[in-house]
Amino acid sequence: MRINTIRLFAWFICATVLFVPVAGHGQNLTVNTSLCGCQPGAGSPCPGNTNYILCTFAFNITAGCPTFTAINAFTTSGTYAAADILNLKLYQTNFSTFNTSTLVATINTGLGPGAHSFTGFSLTPCAATQRYYWITADFAPAAVPGNTIQVNLITAAMYAITGTVNYGTNTAAGIQTICNPLPVSLISFAGKNENGKNILEWQTASETNNDYFTLERSDDGLLFSPVARVDGAGTVSQANSYSAIDDYAGHSAVTYYRLRQTDLNGAYEYVGGIVAVYAEPLRSEIIISVSPDNLSVRQQEGDLDYVIYDLAGRNCLTGTIQQGETAINLDGLPDGTYILRLSDKAHTTKLFSKVSE
Repeated sequence: MRINTIRLFAWFICATVLFVPVAGHGQNLTVNTSLCGCQPGAGSPCPGNTNYILCTFAFNITAGCPTFTAINAFTTSGTYAAADILNLKLYQTNFSTFNTSTLVATINTGLGPGAHSFTGFSLTPCAATQRYYWITADFAPAAVPGNTIQVNLITAAMYAITGTVNYGTNTAAGIQTICNPLPVSLISFAGKNENGKNILEWQTASETNNDYFTLERSDDGLLFSPVARVDGAGTVSQANSYSAIDDYAGHSAVTYYRLRQTDLNGAYEYVGGIVAVYAEPLRSEIIISVSPDNLSVRQQEGDLDYVIYDLAGRNCLTGTIQQGETAINLDGLPDGTYILRLSDKAHTTKLFSKVSE
């Protein structure tokens, strides 16, 4: 029995040695914030923004299947207060494009500047692959404009990962400064000629400290003068509709209008772009509304071809306006004043301005 026991023990030792991992076959990854080229720089999240990206990093897994279980005591800094954000969230994606399909962990408490930890998860990606991670925040509707927040550099020791962790090219995220939201969120601004008078109408989705609107008129789209003053609603979160009548209509074939909004503290800005109203009726009513990213054209008779020119005469965009309402994406155009030319058998030209929020 003693001999058999010794032989069995020796066999077990030998078998164990055969399965010891050799160099190059362990669990090995590199943590890298430049791998995806998407570490956010300085930005301006606004109150109410959700899943705003504060920081990114990536794992490049070269061997084995390391297990990722926490980011411990990473820090945030800035002038922000805990009440400015609702949470910090960690997402994982398979590609270097952010999406919200895989939420890994959420921090809901202790959100002010200082140390935070993502825990309570276990991810085991295997070689050869890459995984991308995103730290985001939901900003409170009452977040204070001008306050700053930054996710500081996450060091190698903060990642709880099994195996060999290499620390690649890593940088801190940019400083994010909470924006000052626009005092007026404008839904539409349009005009029409009725019975020899120009009627201008606009609608807001919300207003903050809005004292009044000033409607301004121009014969050439360049030099404007005040026409009417319309009181605003102060601070409201529901939609409001406004209108003003200009008896001047008919002095020119086309009259241009713009809308100036003035705060309770006297600060002002122009909203809604420039609207052109024709003294003679067009073959059908065409209503144009301008937002920072879209030009909405509504008309009821067939399709129209359109061309958008800048004031230097360069062709910027072309396409077709369909019967009903069509939205033209202006996201690629710089802020400025443009000419919209619509055509079928006749030609219609309108001037508008694109202004970013």
